[in-house]
Amino acid sequence: MCNLGLKPLFYLASLQKKMKLVLQASSPDGIVQKALRLIKQDYPDLILIADTCLCEFTSHGHCGILDGETVVNDLSLDRLVQVAISQAEAGADIIAPSECHGWIRRGDS
Repeated sequence: MCNLGLKPLFYLASLQKKMKLVLQASSPDGIVQKALRLIKQDYPDLILIADTCLCEFTSHGHCGILDGETVVNDLSLDRLVQVAISQAEAGADIIAPSECHGWIRRGDS
């Protein structure tokens, strides 16, 4: 890809078996973190953009952690922060918080 002049890469996770507790989303050994490290190792000039969301790691497909049908805002924010940090530590150059439903918000915004 670098030979073609393509430098940015947006990386999404898609797991065959999604985890209810979304623990893998911020794991240093998670699928996204492993891929980021491997790609950055082989293509250090490639700009890696990581999707920071929980939907690909939940059984329900929502962007946040649910209690019944209600998003648990603070817990979801804490997890998203952990995911963003782990993606940056794994080599992501840009953290892209998608949170596509717009449900999760900081209390002071």
